[in-house]
Amino acid sequence: MHPLHERMKTVTLDEEAYEILAALKVDARDSFSKVVKRHFRRSGRIRSSSGSWEDATEAEVAVLRQESVATFEGRRRQR
Repeated sequence: MHPLHERMKTVTLDEEAYEILAALKVDARDSFSKVVKRHFRRSGRIRSSSGSWEDATEAEVAVLRQESVATFEGRRRQR
């Protein structure tokens, strides 16, 4: 069995990406790992979108952000 630190990776995000990810957290104990798994596993988009955000326009990023916040708000209302 590997120690926990050997199974973790460091990811660098700009401020806007961090805010989007943080908005998807359901509570203070929710981890970013859980957010990523929950958000992308269900939609099946994690592999298909890998590396594709680099070339996104400001308008595309704005739409992604709106969708992410709407998803988060909808889930929060359901609880």
